[in-house]
Amino acid sequence: YIAKGSNAEVLTQAIIASEIGYLTKEQFSAIEIECNIIGKMLTKLIRARSSITPP
Repeated sequence: YIAKGSNAEVLTQAIIASEIGYLTKEQFSAIEIECNIIGKMLTKLIRARSSITPP
């Protein structure tokens, strides 16, 4: 869950950077897409790990 929080933090920082002019719309869009992809991968990883029965 820490990784999901970190991913959300990156997106938040990108939003702020975009709003104050440090990122172009294209740069922000690329970061947003990557964050969404990473978020989905993390969700799948968490689900896969939680379905494993401990020994």
